[in-house]
Amino acid sequence: DEIWNRKFSNDGIFKYFDYEWHHIKSDDIQNIGDIVKVTIDPFDATRIYANAWGTGILQLTNDQLDTIWDIENTNGILQAAVGSGSTDVRTGGLTFDSDGNMWITNSLCERPLVVRYKDNGEWANFGLGSLATGSKAFKDIKIISGNSNKSTIIA
Repeated sequence: DEIWNRKFSNDGIFKYFDYEWHHIKSDDIQNIGDIVKVTIDPFDATRIYANAWGTGILQLTNDQLDTIWDIENTNGILQAAVGSGSTDVRTGGLTFDSDGNMWITNSLCERPLVVRYKDNGEWANFGLGSLATGSKAFKDIKIISGNSNKSTIIA
């Protein structure tokens, strides 16, 4: 909502693919709600990622839930919102760089910029200095390509 609280909306996921709308029902994704962003993997169109505000990141292949990325299976790299419960992971944005690394915004925590490296599947997070004090909500993320070895990430 307007002050970044969960809305507990369980509408599922809607995706437009091959000139048709598809609905992945909430029942098919363990009744996880508050989907705020859906991203198709640019390297594998059968895989999508859904940012679930308050849960983490859902990974689906062929519209079937594979993995829920959260605090536990990222070794604490995805973080809970400061002052909230330990499972309240608020991810808002997700994109890929040209190397296939997945970049994520993780709001209301001390290290809000997160990456999952394609080559080894490892996770890392980064602080943003005084920009992120644990009270800032980040949603969108964009990668602007620079020269062949550098990119700029805007969260």
